[in-house]
Amino acid sequence: MNHIPNREAVLIEASRVLAKDGHILITMPTPLISKMAHKWWELLKLGEDWVRDWHEDEVYGFNRRQMGALLTGAGLKLTEHRRFLYGFNHLYVARKMDQATG
Repeated sequence: MNHIPNREAVLIEASRVLAKDGHILITMPTPLISKMAHKWWELLKLGEDWVRDWHEDEVYGFNRRQMGALLTGAGLKLTEHRRFLYGFNHLYVARKMDQATG
């Protein structure tokens, strides 16, 4: 989601096409971890994949509050949040709001 400039529209579309009892799974690093990783790749020159122009609406990542707000804005409800990969990455699970409680 952090590299998708029109992330709100993408989440709205995902909500629209999500099955009645479906879930959406999103993984996202926190902004700090993402910034550190990008600097590390830059310093190590890990190929030229890291060299590219960023869209002005790209960000380094989202924290839990920010992801919750993005999901809510798209009509989705955050139902689960877990850290993985030694806490450096986050898994967000969401459902359509009308299905999130029952």
